[in-house]
Parts: sequence; C-alpha cells; structure tokens
Amino acid sequence: MSSQVDLAAFEAAFAAQAGLPSWVILPRLDSTQRLARRIVDEYHQECSEPPAMLISALEQTGGRGRRGNRWESPAGGGVYVTLVLSPVSRQALPLLPMVVGTALCRSLAEWCGDEPCRLKWPNDLFWRGAKLGGILIESKVGDDGPSALIGFGVNYLAPAGLPAAALSQLGAAVPPLPRVAGKLAADVWRAVSQPLDGATVSADYVQHSLHRKGDEIAWRHGEDSGTGRFLGFDERGFLRLEDSTTGQERALAAAEVTEPS
Repeated sequence: MSSQVDLAAFEAAFAAQAGLPSWVILPRLDSTQRLARRIVDEYHQECSEPPAMLISALEQTGGRGRRGNRWESPAGGGVYVTLVLSPVSRQALPLLPMVVGTALCRSLAEWCGDEPCRLKWPNDLFWRGAKLGGILIESKVGDDGPSALIGFGVNYLAPAGLPAAALSQLGAAVPPLPRVAGKLAADVWRAVSQPLDGATVSADYVQHSLHRKGDEIAWRHGEDSGTGRFLGFDERGFLRLEDSTTGQERALAAAEVTEPS
C-alpha cells in the first residue's frame, strides 16, 4: 500500500460522510489535539461556546498519546483526528473513552476478519496482540460547561522499527487511507453525539475488551501499583479488580495496565 498523500482525496472522503460537523484537513500539523486546544481556548477566552468541529492532519510532527508518549504520525501513515464536542455533561465526559473505543472497534470490524480489534483499557486498540491505535480525550472548561477534545489515531502503515499493528497488514480488503479516515471519523462522531447511558456504554465496551473476567492484571498509577483479578467496568468507566493482596474490590479511574509476568 502506498504512503503517498492526496489532500483532495481526503477532502472528498470527508465530504462524502453525512452528519459530520465542520471540518478542516491540513497537510501537516504539529498535532490535531494541540490545534483543537488552541481553538477551544480562544472561544473560552471570549466567553463563547466552541462549535462542533473536526480537525484532521495528513502528517503530525508532534503527535502525542496518553501520558505524553510520542505518537508516530508520518505522512500517509495513519488516521489522525480530533473531534470537538461542546458542551458535554460532566456525567458523560468519563464515558467518552469507552464510547470512542467501542465505535472504532465496530467501524474497523469489516476489515479485521476473524481476529477482531480489541480494547486495552483505558485507551488502546489492539489487533493480533499489537497496538493498532490509541485514544486521547481531554476536556477544557468554559462558562457553558466542559468541551471534550476527542483525539484518536489508527495506524494505516506499520511505524518503522516499532512492534505495532497496521491496517495495511490486513491485505487488499482495506480501502485507501482517505476513505478509512472518513469512515472512522463519521462512526465516532455518531457515537459521541447521542445520549450516553453508563450501564449500556459499559456493557458495549466489555464485548470488545481485551481483558476477560478472571484475568490476572498488573497495574501502575504513579508510585502506586498492584495486581488483581479483572471483574469488569463500572458505569463511570472505572476498571474493577479484586485486589490480590486484600481480596477486596478496587476501582481504578486511571492506570497503566499490563498482564503480570
């Protein structure tokens, strides 16, 4: 699959998707998330509510994932998108990572064959045991309530030198990158634009989770760490574990999760 980038093809692919908010596609950008933050900050400084919008780049020079990790974003190498949703209720905000992850897995399903895309809590997409994509959701608070900056990236070509999965590994069934970007963006936007119910969101997420009930999981958050048996997710999107040391249930709002060695 070619990594050649065609801006006109991206514009046509996004224009073909019904229901998307106003969008801008740039050939090169430091980060779609950073540009979204700058735009939202400008609106908040003027005491105005930011409009719904979509920002996409064909290449990012400073792409970042969760906890500041670098996200390789070469030209033609992947889907790089940030959606701005405003205002968002404080109840819905913590559910967005699960909603976006589920929407991406469902959108990718037609190309993943017998090995579906899975979600590693809290924000990674995995395929065949390797990372296929990631989600980064931030919030900015204005006078009218929080705005959500919903960022996601999906590898189209495998990043050089990294043990990552890519859509190009799926073969000829995968359409060109612009069509993939348009479809993923539209499917995510539809998912986050409807009313969210915590119980339903959690149940949907479990269907795509890499973690299965009873799995032994190791976790780390700052200086704190531990292991436990996976129990599921609650209606807030927290990971539920039976603590290996105390035998009591523990709910994690955020952590790095791995399987114990």
